[in-house]
Amino acid sequence: MDFNFLCDYKPLLFMEDAKGFVTGVKKGDWISLFVATLQGVDFSRVKYPDPLNPLPPMEEESQEIQDHFADKTNVICGALREVMMGMMTEERREYLNPILSTYAKVKLDEDRRTGGTKRRS
Repeated sequence: MDFNFLCDYKPLLFMEDAKGFVTGVKKGDWISLFVATLQGVDFSRVKYPDPLNPLPPMEEESQEIQDHFADKTNVICGALREVMMGMMTEERREYLNPILSTYAKVKLDEDRRTGGTKRRS
């Protein structure tokens, strides 16, 4: 099963409970793996559609759902990063690598969209 389905099946619920996701995953490396596999596509429509309960076309979804999938990787990485940064302390640093992974994933996706041509100041 593709990890994208975890956040695509019920995207608003996933975002509301981002902290539950982070605390439910026992290892930071697994969060990094989840982040690395994120793609800006709705896998609940593309890869795992439910033939008995088909989803409406994306244009018929709420604006909130449409916005979520328009920038899915950035939205999810930002939410997970915020949760993990709030949980880190000087003694508790197990989220350091997954936090860095969220920054790397957003940067990688940005480079893919722009062809890596965006100038840096």
